[in-house]
Amino acid sequence: MENKSKLNTILLVIIIILLVVGLGYFFLNNSKQKEKNTLVNNLPQTSIPTTTQTLDKTADWATCTNTMNGYSIKYPSNKGWVSENNCAIFGILLDKNESGYYAKKGGYMWEVSVGYKEAELPQILKTTASEIDGKEIKEDININGMSALLVTFTPNKEPYNWASKMVYIKRNGALYIISNDAQETSDFEAFYNSFRFTK
Repeated sequence: MENKSKLNTILLVIIIILLVVGLGYFFLNNSKQKEKNTLVNNLPQTSIPTTTQTLDKTADWATCTNTMNGYSIKYPSNKGWVSENNCAIFGILLDKNESGYYAKKGGYMWEVSVGYKEAELPQILKTTASEIDGKEIKEDININGMSALLVTFTPNKEPYNWASKMVYIKRNGALYIISNDAQETSDFEAFYNSFRFTK
């Protein structure tokens, strides 16, 4: 009986030692984890740019405002572009003759046309399609919360080096047309997306 009592005491001591060691390990580990969390939480917050963040291509562009027609738009003045005709013509290497503005060889020109009525849009699209022997792609887009129609014409025959893009925005019965003068540039999308009404 005495052996059994000694054995029970030894087992009880072993269990108590294991419990004390286990609890000590648990509390020590938990304390270290809290310390790590505190250190991590106290690190300064930094923003790391990701590839999903878009940079504002127009951040260093000039803004042109047409008060008469109530709009503003940005253009790449930092790349040598100029604005003419009260924010209606934008380009590089521009010239003017009796017919109006045009881009000289190696130049580009974009336009904002105002003065058409919203109801004229179907006829404008039909006329443009008949004048251009090419493929027409229509796409509903959104520009700063406004519905717009982007129409792209590409040629069916040579030369294939052009694409006419026109953005049509309807407002209060008027039609605003933003065009790339059939010259493909990587900045045109940023240009028409910077369009805003000011009144």
